Amino acid sequence: MRQGKWRVLAVGVPSLAGLVAGVLLLGLGLVAAVPAVLPAHGASTPTGTTATGVHVGPADCGTGWSDSAAGRRDLTVWNDGPTAVDVYLQEPSTGRIVLDVESLGSQASRTTSVTLAAGTYRFVCASTEAGSVGGPTATVSGALPAGQHATAGVLPITSADLVGPVGRYQHWVAGHLHRLQRRVRTLRRALAHGDHAAAVTAWWTATLLYRRVGGAYGAFGRFDAAIDGRPFSGIPPPGTRTTGLPLIEELLVSGRPPRSILPAVDRLAAAVRGLREHFGTDLALAPIDLGLRTHEILEDADRDLASGALDTPSRLGPALLTADLAGTRAALAPLLPLLRDRDPRLGRLTRALARLGATLRQLRRAHPAGVRLASLPRAARETLEARLDGALELLADVAVITDPVQPMPEVAP
Repeated sequence: MRQGKWRVLAVGVPSLAGLVAGVLLLGLGLVAAVPAVLPAHGASTPTGTTATGVHVGPADCGTGWSDSAAGRRDLTVWNDGPTAVDVYLQEPSTGRIVLDVESLGSQASRTTSVTLAAGTYRFVCASTEAGSVGGPTATVSGALPAGQHATAGVLPITSADLVGPVGRYQHWVAGHLHRLQRRVRTLRRALAHGDHAAAVTAWWTATLLYRRVGGAYGAFGRFDAAIDGRPFSGIPPPGTRTTGLPLIEELLVSGRPPRSILPAVDRLAAAVRGLREHFGTDLALAPIDLGLRTHEILEDADRDLASGALDTPSRLGPALLTADLAGTRAALAPLLPLLRDRDPRLGRLTRALARLGATLRQLRRAHPAGVRLASLPRAARETLEARLDGALELLADVAVITDPVQPMPEVAP
């Protein structure tokens, strides 16, 4: 996730939209590093202005710039060190970062811009080999020119900040896995007694339980495919087959004798048991994962909605999306204390998730027996897609804000 990412905080907008846009632009190859030639106060930028050259690296961080007047600054940062560095422009008094250039390779340079209000700033250079090194401070003075707005800084998050939230989330997941294991046992008992209706109820409860722990799927390893091996839309890759809960769904709706489904349930039970035994030890979330998952759960749901993968034989797509939303909220909850001082659009995100939840409740009330999402009236489908996309846009901020950085060094007296 971190490789090649370039984040620039939004200029003149009190949100992180520009930050996210910077990530997307680089990921699409629309932003390229400039040639590794550092102008002293040099070359013309694409905007027609002149960029200030700044040396960055473990041994020479943030030299080449000095005190200046408030306003927009075009900066070319050049890594003249032997290893790649992450480069930050920080307000030491608040700890906030106003510029973030990640994974700048040795002898590489990038040009970007930032709008600075009056205050004191310094560059910080971080590398795996040398840790974080703070550069000299520079003072920006005076008022911003008319029409310019200072870049909004963001308090950085470190891996240490995320230990508590990740631990609380993993504890929550572990509890759900315990409930999942009990529900699978109930499913087996129902099938062994030939009770098809009770088996359907147990299967459905187990499916929703597993969907709600989607924030941890990247830490489930091989067990995820055994528990939730869903069929691909279109032509599946060679060797792909339905396993786990989706396979049991197919068998339940096919009219098979209940006892004939027991081997599939036994394989599911073994996978759930293995996951419970390994989760939290050799299978665990990395600090970077939790923020990413808050976005990826609904991102995957959006993909499945577009592909038709949510239109399962049981026609319970709205309920699956509701479980995905619950999983998103569960992953987001332990991060809220960190986000309240860092995400200016957090209130908008809360409202967007509430609107999505209200839309899903309306669909479930209108179709209590289930519905194929592809068959919804156009207006209802467009409303659902718009609410989902609106939440995703705001969740992208969370993924970026919670991308951990190395601890910032103290300012030298």
